[in-house]
Amino acid sequence: MKLKIFNDDVINVKKVEVIQSIMALMFNSMDAIRDQTEKWIKLRILNGEKEIAFIIQDSGPRIPDEIAGKMMLPFFITKPPDKSTGLGLSLAKTIAKSYRGDLLYDIESPYTTFMFRLSK
Repeated sequence: MKLKIFNDDVINVKKVEVIQSIMALMFNSMDAIRDQTEKWIKLRILNGEKEIAFIIQDSGPRIPDEIAGKMMLPFFITKPPDKSTGLGLSLAKTIAKSYRGDLLYDIESPYTTFMFRLSK
């Protein structure tokens, strides 16, 4: 799959990897808002000159600092073991880095916000 960038450049990606990463973030968002009174998930796409970013934000609260510091490590889970492998965020980060990008958590946002960024 080719992701088109603002200036007509493209990033050649394996479609399944990008979809897997975005879906992992969306599933985490669905879990996070399950018990919230206000339930929403936003997916924004920022298409820059040299990168494309998928921003996933949900109405869940900020992730506590002690969890945020470890959450992208392989096999780190906060859910019961039968509900998570602990691989979603670490795989998404590895995939983003394989395309000279990154998976970032916005510690300043009042809501849970991740950016899955891919660079040309």
